[in-house]
Amino acid sequence: MPHAFPTHLLHHGPFLFNARFFLKNPFFLSNNVTFHDMAHIKSGIYLRRTARKSDNLCQSQTYTSCASQSTAHTCKVDLSILHKKLIIGKMTTTLIDIDTYTKKFEEYPSDFTAFAKEHDLTLLPLTSMRGQALALMSQPEVRGQKHIGRDEADKFFLNIGMATTDAIQQFNKATGIKRLKMRGYYCLQYPFVADTTDLVKRKGASISGDKNAIIDSIKEWWRTHLVDVPNDEWQTGHLDPTIGDASEKNLAYQPPIQGKYRDRFKFDEYFLKMWPTAHELCAKMHEYYTEKEQMMIFAYFMQKFGK
Repeated sequence: MPHAFPTHLLHHGPFLFNARFFLKNPFFLSNNVTFHDMAHIKSGIYLRRTARKSDNLCQSQTYTSCASQSTAHTCKVDLSILHKKLIIGKMTTTLIDIDTYTKKFEEYPSDFTAFAKEHDLTLLPLTSMRGQALALMSQPEVRGQKHIGRDEADKFFLNIGMATTDAIQQFNKATGIKRLKMRGYYCLQYPFVADTTDLVKRKGASISGDKNAIIDSIKEWWRTHLVDVPNDEWQTGHLDPTIGDASEKNLAYQPPIQGKYRDRFKFDEYFLKMWPTAHELCAKMHEYYTEKEQMMIFAYFMQKFGK
């Protein structure tokens, strides 16, 4: 009986698999899974294209085998399963055979048109590249089943005689129809789901006042509170104030303004990102997240701790 996919990996972010992982993991052994390209699995697994050969990692685009220092075997990597079948819980999508699409679409599928009308969505004109991309993803044999990547996008527009230097852009723009969450691959969710968030937030988006004056005021704030603060006024602070770690990996020099945040936030070393600590978040959840986002967080914790 085949082993189940190691779902504990779904809680990790981007990472690299090494040869030893492939050789020891029962899922890959029992299913004879090999890799030669990048695969992305919905819940966050992403096999990077940039693996370093010096670390005995399988570099997806330039070679198809790598040797592990701890074994005499060779890790042959050929993505014959996970590139063509992305594992998404119980759902799977397979790579589209783009060679079968050689003509422009002249109309959308009737049920897709009906769905758009029911949800007051204006479908993109089929004279446009984005319209052709949407029409392809909405086809009965494609939606929810076949994903399109960069190479397929390039070939699709070449096949139908619509020249473009950035074909994938035609697939990744919001259309009001929800797509499956796959990094670098595109496929409409099916049954169709309306999702107008990205459309609504861009509709009529504008900021009153003089653009240059507003930008200059922001720059001035950064200069005053960060850039031009004398070095001798900077203090040693903790990036994560919630853990008892005084090693250099958790320390950074910080300008005085950081003191106003006390122990409410975690920072990265360049202060480009900040995260509320658990105490801060619990006390002000409604300030940081909408009801919809809170429900998503709740669902995540139910999945993680509700077992």
